[in-house]
Amino acid sequence: LAQVLSFLMGNHVETTRKTSPDCLILADLENVEAAATAMVLQGLMAPLLQQQTCEEVEVWEENTVPKEVMYVLLVCSDGCFETQGFASWLLQLRSLNGAQVAILPIIAESGFRFPSLTFHSELLRIPHLQSFDLGSYAKIIRA
Repeated sequence: LAQVLSFLMGNHVETTRKTSPDCLILADLENVEAAATAMVLQGLMAPLLQQQTCEEVEVWEENTVPKEVMYVLLVCSDGCFETQGFASWLLQLRSLNGAQVAILPIIAESGFRFPSLTFHSELLRIPHLQSFDLGSYAKIIRA
């Protein structure tokens, strides 16, 4: 609990990693609900996943996704697909391992709705996403 509270208050502790994690928890950490969900998932799921499939489970804060990743818990919150972080992460995952990465969406907020079929046209109106391949990004979200 102390680690979760510290994280939510912005006290991020840098740790040195021996290896890149093979299971990531991706969340919009600017959203308090998503950040709390990510930390609870890490605390509750990491021991179970490490016994079954993953060597290391980590809430991911970096821009670059490690090429060794095989599993992703994608914490979905309101507006998450409109953030640069999500666009970057999902496009990287597609180019790194293609269909070999298993992605499990986790709904963090009761009001979350998966994007509609017209979401691509909405993406075109978001200025901070214009540097991304929005056609590919929309296809990834629809999948």
